[in-house]
Amino acid sequence: MADPNLANFNGRLKRIHDAYQRGARFETADTARHQRRHRARRPWGALLRPLLIVLVAVFGLKTMIYSHLGASAYQARVTEMRAATGFTHYGAVLMQADPVTRFLAASTKRLLR
Repeated sequence: MADPNLANFNGRLKRIHDAYQRGARFETADTARHQRRHRARRPWGALLRPLLIVLVAVFGLKTMIYSHLGASAYQARVTEMRAATGFTHYGAVLMQADPVTRFLAASTKRLLR
């Protein structure tokens, strides 16, 4: 003979499971407070963060190479790259010494002295 309390408990669990499958959620005071803390994510934030990381990496690499080689040697290598064909030419456009790179290189040299 089955325990009637166990049958009642299993029936309640089945109703909760069925309601959960239909999309119902059970909230307590703690979970409702927790849900208010979350902000809606902005769609542009998913693109902005990786783009910012790539920009920092590119300018960091250019700055370190520019600082290590010096202005004239760096410009000579970029000129060699520009004379080449294929993707190397596009690399020269990307690696061209711009004002941001020069400023960061000068700042890095000042900090390392």
